[in-house]
Amino acid sequence: MARSILYKPVTWPIQSFAVSNDFRSPGPALLLLDRANAEFGLIYQTEPGIAVMAQFPDTEEPVYFQASKARAACTRFNNSCKKVCILMQHLQLDLTFMTGAHAADFLRRLGRIATRVGNLHFEVHEAASNAIMGRADFSMEKEGYGNCSTQAWMAIPDDNTSEWARIYKTAKCTDFKIIADGRVFPAHRVLLSTRSQYFNAVCDGRFSETAQRSITLPESAETVSTLLQEMYEVYNPTTGSIFANFALRRAIEKEQVMDNLAALFIASDKYGLEPIRNKVSFAIIDRLPFVYDPLAIVDLASTVYHEGFPAMDCDLRKAVIGLLQARLPAVMDDEEAWREYVGNQAVVKALHSHQCEMLENAQNGLLTPPVTPTKK
Repeated sequence: MARSILYKPVTWPIQSFAVSNDFRSPGPALLLLDRANAEFGLIYQTEPGIAVMAQFPDTEEPVYFQASKARAACTRFNNSCKKVCILMQHLQLDLTFMTGAHAADFLRRLGRIATRVGNLHFEVHEAASNAIMGRADFSMEKEGYGNCSTQAWMAIPDDNTSEWARIYKTAKCTDFKIIADGRVFPAHRVLLSTRSQYFNAVCDGRFSETAQRSITLPESAETVSTLLQEMYEVYNPTTGSIFANFALRRAIEKEQVMDNLAALFIASDKYGLEPIRNKVSFAIIDRLPFVYDPLAIVDLASTVYHEGFPAMDCDLRKAVIGLLQARLPAVMDDEEAWREYVGNQAVVKALHSHQCEMLENAQNGLLTPPVTPTKK
């Protein structure tokens, strides 16, 4: 079964995968769910805590697909079938899982997500036999398993066609202003009021901001801009696709995105925007396997273990300290990262507690907790 613990990315072990018989994986892989964007991507785990994106050899584009654009799936409804085929607009993705249970669990999850994102034309078909499914040249369209509602399928809305997203882009009929770092963001009181009790009080209360129809927030302009985009359901690069917008970026760019996400999490918690807060927590956790730089990992740990970070953290502390434990050898080998780590008592204490918990849960663990590691 896929790991469904909230503070860990959701993955399924893949024995092999192929894309339209043109590209086959060189070996085992993992199928990762980007929970914030309803996307699935193929990755390779190179060592504990580290994953790299599977890429097409000719274009170096990431190998992933969106649940909103999956036309159909095909498998055998029995415990022995480990293969699931996904039909997209221009290609077919063949996934061979490690077990039949993994295949069935993934297909159930895909079906639920497709429905949630409005892909009502997605269908699941059963192949006539395991032998047919097992053929290397198996084609869903040739076997008649494709969704014939092509026009309806192609009409699925894109990321920015919700009504509020269109209104946000046109900035029509705005009646409130949010100011941050001297930058003015036009907004609509009706949306602000329905999204947050805080903004409801500001827009419909007896405050000076209510009369002035504006409020100045202490957050950065970038954080407020992204927060408003999330409130208006506008696709943005901060919480956008892991596979298209994050996994293949340079280390310094990844660090900036993680900093932005942390600031967004704090702001959404502060202003009572729970759905956004939950989405951002998934966005952070699901990106952790692609954060390689030891200093960036320690910086993130310092952020989530800062006394000002929200107490209701959606298990972000557990996720980050788990990554720090997995990458501790790399942190110890990096002078700057190690210096920041040993200088932060909150992070050191958290890692020590995490190690003690690991030993308690281990069947053959040591009887005494480990000491804080020291460099040789």
